[in-house]
Amino acid sequence: MRSREAILAQQAQRLQRLLTHAYENVPYYRQLFEERGLRPDGLRSVEDLSLFPMSSKADLQQRARDFLARGARPDRMIARPTSGSSGQPVTILNTRWEEYRREARRRRVDGYYGVQRGDRRAAVGFARSRTRLNQLLWKAISALRGDTRVKFDCRQPPERILRQLATFEPTVIGGYAGVLNQVAQVALENGERTVRPRYLTAGGEMLLPSMRRNIRAAFAAPVYDVYSSNELKLTAWECRQSGLYHVCDDSLILEVVADGRAARDGEAGELIGTNLHSFAMPFIRFRVGDVVVKGPDRCPCGEPFSTLRAIQGRALEHFLLPGGRVVHPFALDVGLTPWIRNFSLVQEREDAVVARVVALAERTGEQVAELTRSVQAVLGPDVTFTLEFVSALEPAPSGKFQPYRGLGRPHVLAAPETGSPVPPR
Repeated sequence: MRSREAILAQQAQRLQRLLTHAYENVPYYRQLFEERGLRPDGLRSVEDLSLFPMSSKADLQQRARDFLARGARPDRMIARPTSGSSGQPVTILNTRWEEYRREARRRRVDGYYGVQRGDRRAAVGFARSRTRLNQLLWKAISALRGDTRVKFDCRQPPERILRQLATFEPTVIGGYAGVLNQVAQVALENGERTVRPRYLTAGGEMLLPSMRRNIRAAFAAPVYDVYSSNELKLTAWECRQSGLYHVCDDSLILEVVADGRAARDGEAGELIGTNLHSFAMPFIRFRVGDVVVKGPDRCPCGEPFSTLRAIQGRALEHFLLPGGRVVHPFALDVGLTPWIRNFSLVQEREDAVVARVVALAERTGEQVAELTRSVQAVLGPDVTFTLEFVSALEPAPSGKFQPYRGLGRPHVLAAPETGSPVPPR
């Protein structure tokens, strides 16, 4: 195992190489350097990086061509459109080498969780038609891994996905947390016990405690949260021992910024990332739009990575209420209610919030009334709260389920100093 000191030294070297490349070859970043009067050799450490301006998906949308390095050939690159769950869909371009690097990071995490050669792996996600280049890359990766991988389109009804999984008999399952939760709900309702993987990984959206419970119960296997994005690639993965998230420090620089400063341990902030392996379309101090909770600089398990305590989700998911009050939806505790199987909490107006709930049969009128009272107490008397029972929830066009949809502008709330509780696996 590499030491923490070796990883930080490698991180600094890779940062300097990336900054020099961006300055010399990428029009967008060359302009940022010149506007701030900076040069790559003036940013010699991770701490110096805070002098460099941040960029966002809006910048990428408006100036996509300027994000590309000189000499990059888009027709020979792998295109990865984002799902648009942030409200700002963009297309990320990677070279084949960058895709292999991305896959290498994934292999490390797979090995950590115990994937084996010959495993049957099911991926439940947004299945897009692949170009010839993408098809060849997928086959090469599967051959390199020595496993069988099948992708199931998450936009299908959960009943169909469950049937497909039962036929395929996967040993490992990965997918969007909300979709896996929907499939788990069907399995629990139907008493389906044929799908028995060794473990599941969830990503692409928030893995709520209620989702984790459902998925674990339906498939009788541990569920691990893996955090990634198209811009930064694999960012963090859940520790099996501590429940913290190991940050991929040797491939990116992750900053957690609260009120314009570096967040402290246990404090929530906006995630700002620098991908140290993206050169065709670099991402330096890029705002992916997510809120995370800073963890300790080393995980108690002994791995040499910095950590996050929690992934709180999109910065856009806060509720902006009358009088300028801002409430994080976690404060409403809907996701911790044991008789709720699945839910969607939507702010329809500044003074109106609706919870659409798929509930278990075992609930009482008093339990429903107690939830309504507790949520109303947080929202206040000037906000109307409505609880609606539904048989199923529809995903967004991206295929993801969005449990929280607020009207609030990007906003960061402080978490308790002790950090988020570690959910059971």
